[in-house]
Amino acid sequence: MAIKLVDAHIHLSDPDFDKELSYIIAFLKNSNMILLSNSMDLESSIKTLELSKSLQGKLLPFVGIHPWSAQNENLENFEVFLNKEKNLINGIGEIGLDRKYAQNEEAYKRQVSVFEKQLEFAEKLEKPVSIHSRGSQKDVIDIVSSFELKGVLLHWFSGDYQQLNRAMDKDYYVSFGPTIIYSKRSRDLAERASKDLILTETDGPVRYACFDNKPALPTFLPSVVFALSSIIKLNFYETAELVLKNSSSYMNMKL
Repeated sequence: MAIKLVDAHIHLSDPDFDKELSYIIAFLKNSNMILLSNSMDLESSIKTLELSKSLQGKLLPFVGIHPWSAQNENLENFEVFLNKEKNLINGIGEIGLDRKYAQNEEAYKRQVSVFEKQLEFAEKLEKPVSIHSRGSQKDVIDIVSSFELKGVLLHWFSGDYQQLNRAMDKDYYVSFGPTIIYSKRSRDLAERASKDLILTETDGPVRYACFDNKPALPTFLPSVVFALSSIIKLNFYETAELVLKNSSSYMNMKL
């Protein structure tokens, strides 16, 4: 049975993938897998877009400024790039908030400003967003709620149960990666999430203990789907079909 897997959040433009990039590209061209590849700044956004041209339909490019790049990145230059390439871009990400990357309140306010501006871009261009919300889930949900967005993903969701319920009430998608293989906390969140709002991801090149601390490759995705299937009590194929359906709804397009 042919199945289509979707990695809702990966960073194929990351330098940690450079050595494996030719292998990954060859694999993707001969697989039934789709990657939503996110960016961290203008430089990686440009690289992500270039990669998507050689992997048409297999790699859907997301461009954006990550909270750890918010202090130094030129938002005006990013906006020029975005407007120029808007017809080739599938989404805005990775964007969001994270107090870990803010040395003081002024730096956090800069994160908020850059985040809100990118949400404005997404709203105007009718693009889905992929959001980083570690340690800032409440602020993220409060801010995002004031925008009319086509699709919202809280990637690698790690908030509390109340925040998860708020996200579900607003029809925001949440994605889970390899941590659901070994983390009780991640598995509990996945179990409580609405099945129709769950996506799968690797967040490569993040390294996970369950994969010998190697950079997460797209080939790790079947293990994530298998782990999710045991949590939501569907078989592997049903789970893959569910995630594909959810991913298509999030992207507002047939995948």
